[in-house]
Amino acid sequence: MAQPIRKKWLFSLLALAVLVPSLSFAQGFQTGTLSAVVKDQTGAGLPGVTVTVTSEERGTQRTGVTESNGVATFPVLPLGFYRVEAALSGFNTAVRTNNKVESEKNTEVAMSLALAAASETITVTGSQPVVDRTNVSANTQISTKEFEKAPVARGYQNLALFAPGVVLAPGANPNPQVHGAQSTGNVFLFDGVDTTDTVTGTFGANLNFEAIQEVSVQTAGESAEYGRASGAILNVITKSGTNRFEGSAKTIQTNDKWNANNTTKNQVTGASLARTRANHNNYDYAATLGGPVWRDRLWFFGAYETQTLVAAARQTTITNENYVSKSKVKLPNYRLTAQITPTQTIWAKYSSDPLTGIIRDDYWTGRPGDTTEAFALTAQDQGGNQKTAQYSAIFGSSVTAEAMYAQSRSKITVAPYKLSPLTNGAPHLNLADGLYYNGATFDGFVARPRDQAVGALAYFTTLGGNTHNFKAGVDWQSLKSSSFFKFPNGQLYIDENFDPVARTFTPSERLDFINAPSTSTGKIMAIYGRDKFDISRRLFLEVGLRYENETSKNDVGSKILDTSAIAPRLQASFDLSGDGRTLLGGTAGRFYQSVVLNFADQFANVPQLTNYDDNLWDPTQQKFVPNPSGSFRAGANGTQPNLNLDATYIDEITAGAQQQLGPTIGVGVRGVYRKWHKLIDTVLALDANNSAQTSYINDPNAHRDYKGVELTFEKRFSHNWNLLANYTYSQTRGNHFATIASQVDDFNAQTCKTTTDTTIGNNGTIPCSAVNATLNGRPTWDIPHVFNLLGTYAFHLGPVSLTAGGAGIYQSGASYSKSRTLNVLNNAGKTFGQTLTYFYEGQGSDRLPNWWKFSTSLEATYRLMGVDIGGKLDVFNIFNKESKVAANNTTWCNVPNPPAGSSCANAIQRYGTATGRASYLTPRNFQFTALVRF
Repeated sequence: MAQPIRKKWLFSLLALAVLVPSLSFAQGFQTGTLSAVVKDQTGAGLPGVTVTVTSEERGTQRTGVTESNGVATFPVLPLGFYRVEAALSGFNTAVRTNNKVESEKNTEVAMSLALAAASETITVTGSQPVVDRTNVSANTQISTKEFEKAPVARGYQNLALFAPGVVLAPGANPNPQVHGAQSTGNVFLFDGVDTTDTVTGTFGANLNFEAIQEVSVQTAGESAEYGRASGAILNVITKSGTNRFEGSAKTIQTNDKWNANNTTKNQVTGASLARTRANHNNYDYAATLGGPVWRDRLWFFGAYETQTLVAAARQTTITNENYVSKSKVKLPNYRLTAQITPTQTIWAKYSSDPLTGIIRDDYWTGRPGDTTEAFALTAQDQGGNQKTAQYSAIFGSSVTAEAMYAQSRSKITVAPYKLSPLTNGAPHLNLADGLYYNGATFDGFVARPRDQAVGALAYFTTLGGNTHNFKAGVDWQSLKSSSFFKFPNGQLYIDENFDPVARTFTPSERLDFINAPSTSTGKIMAIYGRDKFDISRRLFLEVGLRYENETSKNDVGSKILDTSAIAPRLQASFDLSGDGRTLLGGTAGRFYQSVVLNFADQFANVPQLTNYDDNLWDPTQQKFVPNPSGSFRAGANGTQPNLNLDATYIDEITAGAQQQLGPTIGVGVRGVYRKWHKLIDTVLALDANNSAQTSYINDPNAHRDYKGVELTFEKRFSHNWNLLANYTYSQTRGNHFATIASQVDDFNAQTCKTTTDTTIGNNGTIPCSAVNATLNGRPTWDIPHVFNLLGTYAFHLGPVSLTAGGAGIYQSGASYSKSRTLNVLNNAGKTFGQTLTYFYEGQGSDRLPNWWKFSTSLEATYRLMGVDIGGKLDVFNIFNKESKVAANNTTWCNVPNPPAGSSCANAIQRYGTATGRASYLTPRNFQFTALVRF
């Protein structure tokens, strides 16, 4: 259940709204700004001009009057295309159509009025400006027109990969690394609502692809309205209904038999990595419908998608039972938008992403896929929902207000795939073969809800002939991390042997687990203020300050984290040409990274699948009897109080230039520098009793920095084509590339040893501090060269419309390292199970070859009575490139001329090799879509 905001907060917010007209409480709203700049024939600003902006999609109108500088500003406009009309007695009337308003941007519409003896209206087509002097952050925006007909995998996460500075290390999909940050450093927003996983810091929800109107990827220089991200802020903006009934229906079909087979081999064994391709059609059905409920006042939009995914048949290890994971996903998305008055808009939205029917093989006993029988399989359902309501309004001519409340829910439930009647489904560990029978690994759930309340007030004014846009704000969030995992029936049997056919067992031991739920909680409160203003006609500044506070408690209410910080932000742009088309700009700012609830979970007093009472089998009594010393209780970690930690932050500087070429084309160059500070890390050490102790600190020895240069080209969809292209050269360096647990200062007082490579240290013995010193280098996601390309071209042959699309990527290979695992010795010089990794030449000492791939698509539609009927073919990796993108074997040895077959010889021979399909690019694959669109 959502936790309400306390009354004192409500009173505080009301008081601030009344007393301080420049205050706002907002982040990532689904609105934009349009500025009409009206000049006379001499180029001087023309005051007193009546400007009317009309939504070309919804018919709503707003009217304003230009000030002394000839500018009329229209803030908090719903996104879309607008008609702008400027009229003044004695002058001709100017009209510009097709002016696009986007999120986080100011659309500047230049208009010129001339003296006219008679009434005259001059209409021209407006532009979709790429260059915006009021926002010089690194922001890549991709709209439906630009990706709908391109060969893009159906997921909003995939669209972010076309932004400069974004890379995807093997295995991180679909959570990218951005400008040197980890994959856990991004914030994922749906219409401004934070849907980031509260525990992992990765994406926390899926969304109906047909519901997406635009994806905004901010990677650097964000204003003070945004925080808690060291990577990208990815905001997915969903569609809203218009005055026109519009809709679509699609059937997306795939079949693995159509696709190319793997031609690669295991580089160690030489075994083919070809797969058995299932000749089975997988269908994805999607439909949308939107339009007016009350023309010019109330609109609806709905999207629904469902897909059944049938995996290849698998077989249990012992009983040889076939099982097929047949999962089903549903993606509803419903939205209602109302224009209450010409200056007040409200909308509400619901979306969800339930995925059911997953069958998991969760028993890993040193070898994957060791599930013995159907009773030992796990069934899993997952998904969640988002509920959002937003209100925006204009009061008078200079004050705007926006408010939003949202709930985001995410949950995973697991249970036995088939419940065995034997011991009520409790699992049995067979000591004879080391395998589990009769019961699933898990029975329980994890839940990660987030509640969010934000709002906005802004004040627009002119001081000294220059415009100012003041804003200040609050963002409040409540987070949870709940888990409740147990063995089926709360027991684990340990048997001398187990017969899966006769369903009999020879008991040895039974563990009765103490099961209880565990919930960590967190709170986020951010307050910010900023001002966008002109210093002169050509120099524009944005100055902001953001205060953030983050607290968390473990599952027994002990405070684990209470950190506060202040983050200054600055943006500046200089209009070199004086017409807003050539800009020099830069940003400087501090950005704090959220400390996810996984940190509070480390101090749980109610660990899962851990506490138990031990019972031994008594053959004399033929029953289990309590083991007097067999109870186990864990969970003391949670007694550690506030750790007095500061949040990790980065200092960032960017500088660049942008050039508008024509109404829809822009090019740019940008340099980015980032440096991390106060990285949170675990430090492991031994006490006098040889017990390993863990402490959490802002490690002064942990460091990381990023340098990059980006070249961008952007052509919005017009005159039948669009193109997004960018190139990034970058480098990431440091010694700390983990979330909170690297080995930077682990066991510095101890000695490490290896008996395999005696060239390390003194005959294989080396101080652990010297091992940690080898961490300096580059992470796997240090990709120096990345080139992205996404575009479409449309042409018409009578009633037939054809659109060809292309998407390509070229990038440097991932780095990997010559390394070896060393044992840590305790105070008595003995091994005790702890290890550290030694890097012979630092992290990232080697690099895989550069690789590329290109995908293409072709959509053909026939227009009949206002309805488009047709199909689309997507071919991913059309040239069937199967480049190696990951190295599975990175262990090394420096012993010269090692004996053949020795571990050293094997390490040298296998270094840098790949052994699985996932280490290579996916071969060419196809997707066909039948569609109806109106």
